[in-house]
Amino acid sequence: MNAPLERLAWRGLDAISPWWRMLALLVAFTVVLAGMIWQQQQRLAHGRELILRVRPFDPRDLLLGHYVTLQFDISSIPASAFTSSVPDGNGVRGRSVYVVLRKQPGSPFWTLARASWEPPAGLAPDEVMLKGRAQHAFDGRVRVSYGIERYYAPKERARALERLVRGRWRFDTARGRMVREEGGEPPGIILKVDERGGGIITGWLIDGRRVMEERLF
Repeated sequence: MNAPLERLAWRGLDAISPWWRMLALLVAFTVVLAGMIWQQQQRLAHGRELILRVRPFDPRDLLLGHYVTLQFDISSIPASAFTSSVPDGNGVRGRSVYVVLRKQPGSPFWTLARASWEPPAGLAPDEVMLKGRAQHAFDGRVRVSYGIERYYAPKERARALERLVRGRWRFDTARGRMVREEGGEPPGIILKVDERGGGIITGWLIDGRRVMEERLF
């Protein structure tokens, strides 16, 4: 190819390449999004169900931002529950934590059985593993996140959930936190957990009733 034709060909490629790059990015984004949706649907269809007790929160957060930050009993794990030693401070940050939960007799809630830095060798029939990430260790406890701490809700669902939760909890100004009314049961979230320990929120347990459950497509 002579020089003028070669320069013309390169100019053509330069003009086309941004469009191809944009198309490639769009395809990649679509594939990633489809993979995430597929993974969530697999958890809904085949995951093991469990219910975690939710610590008190202010349901007004749902109306302000249509989401609330959730905390659970297993958000802070005592070092004594680990099957091996726990480094102090930020030495644990980012490490995978494998939390084994066990169904409590006579209760809908699952609670901590043990925790480890490696996947457990075996689980009993009444046990489920939930995988999390360590944030830090302090005062003999390890702070752990599971990717389920932020619950989003559309406006109408947020209002409905706020009404449900508001009847069981109130904000105590003296203590500066939400407290449970006498006789009320703590709320819980319903999870589906896959074999690798990934969890997805599928509904709520409010005053012993299952509400706002997610369905398959």
